[in-house]
Amino acid sequence: MSPFFAKTDDHHLVAGDQMFTDDVQIGGTLQGRRKEIVTATNGQGLGIEQSGATVILGAGINVKLPKPQVGVSYDFILTADLAEGSDASITSVYNDSGNPAALMKGIVDTNGSPTAISNHAAISRITFDGGKATEGDFCKVECVTTGATTAGYGFITAVDGDATTSATEKEYITIIDGNRVEKKYVIVDNGGTPSDAVVTGTVLASDSDTGAGTAGTSLVGGIAVAINAGTTPQATVLSELWNAITGSQHSASFTSNCTTGSLAPANGNQILALTSSIAGQAGYTWIDSDIAAQQFTFSNFAPSGSGDWSANAAAWSFDCKGDDALSINTTSGSNS
Repeated sequence: MSPFFAKTDDHHLVAGDQMFTDDVQIGGTLQGRRKEIVTATNGQGLGIEQSGATVILGAGINVKLPKPQVGVSYDFILTADLAEGSDASITSVYNDSGNPAALMKGIVDTNGSPTAISNHAAISRITFDGGKATEGDFCKVECVTTGATTAGYGFITAVDGDATTSATEKEYITIIDGNRVEKKYVIVDNGGTPSDAVVTGTVLASDSDTGAGTAGTSLVGGIAVAINAGTTPQATVLSELWNAITGSQHSASFTSNCTTGSLAPANGNQILALTSSIAGQAGYTWIDSDIAAQQFTFSNFAPSGSGDWSANAAAWSFDCKGDDALSINTTSGSNS
């Protein structure tokens, strides 16, 4: 039997689950509503369909908020003390794949003493410290804006532009654009004598010549970046990467500070700066690579030139409260 009943003869009982796909207006008091209770699991990404739920956090439980959508909110609560080393945390993300971003700003109230978290423009993670946080500590988090609406900037930096690259055949850089088109840019070595390696911009097939070998099935669809692995400077690798991007399906997705061969090798850091053609959250995607970090560093797409999120990107507002034992670390973060 249903636990619900018509309160008076003026009320009508509607049995079964109901779904409304548009706005619903209620002129009177909403009575008898029960909140959803979510017992979180470690690594769980909350869905917007769980908005309004009370989320129970426990020892070692780390959850992710969804990509910002205005009006979505959650109440987080601890139902037991956290032991030392068993933190629980809430992380804000900027895309559907759950990449962290500093999108939260708010108040921490300890035993009636509220403190604004203002030492950073926005933060990416709220952590309930194990050994200090206790049963009943809670945090309300609500999305009040979708964040920044400016273009996203991504950076690939050659650590030493005039140093010879040690990037090797079939290493790659993966870039995803604002339309979620993912392309793998694959190093091919044209330094042989003679060299039969494919040229920059070639879409690789499994039997495409990459220098000493062929692409193989794992690199099918990748875009060739042709270099001489023994002599090409790091900055020239970036120029050749940009040549490959402009000849690929990403050609309309990005602009850059580079034209063909424009990054003349020089001592120290040299940067290929990419600007997404799609502004706002959709354009804040990411760059990945298996090339050694001592040669190149990679900064994902973010709405400011620094690689960190701007103050205008504080999409989530939080209000955290607890007793004297409450200790909440509010950690700044980028979209890496």
